[in-house]
Amino acid sequence: MLIAGEDPLEIAHDGYRLTGGVSEPFTSLTQVRTMLRTADVALEMARHRTSSSSIVHVDWMRPHEWATARLSANGDQVIAKRFIRRLELDNETLTTMQTHFSHEMDVAATAQKLNVHENTVRYRLKKLEVALGSSIHDARTVADIVLALKLSL
Repeated sequence: MLIAGEDPLEIAHDGYRLTGGVSEPFTSLTQVRTMLRTADVALEMARHRTSSSSIVHVDWMRPHEWATARLSANGDQVIAKRFIRRLELDNETLTTMQTHFSHEMDVAATAQKLNVHENTVRYRLKKLEVALGSSIHDARTVADIVLALKLSL
């Protein structure tokens, strides 16, 4: 395994912050270059976490985490922000979408959490679908939204 980090101890406002990225195990020296790149991706994920210390192991990363950590260049940020602008119709719609995703796309649970009628949730989600030009129940659309939100934060 390789651990990536230019400076493993980064100063935070309340003390020291330990961040690191850990590659998969490997058995051949010919894999060092690849494993260092994977450790760097894990390090990028660790840097975006809010905990006081964060060590990310490549084996523990989910595909959307891997993709957002790999897509961290400025050009990627521009594409994500452009996509997010299409979603930012108003704060209520954006909040409804985030709540809807965090409640497993259950309209009743979303309405209850937001303290609004279920039809209000449906109306806001329809506005979002019109802005996107696709259904928010389409797996690719959900992936686009999740990746764009993670990249834009």
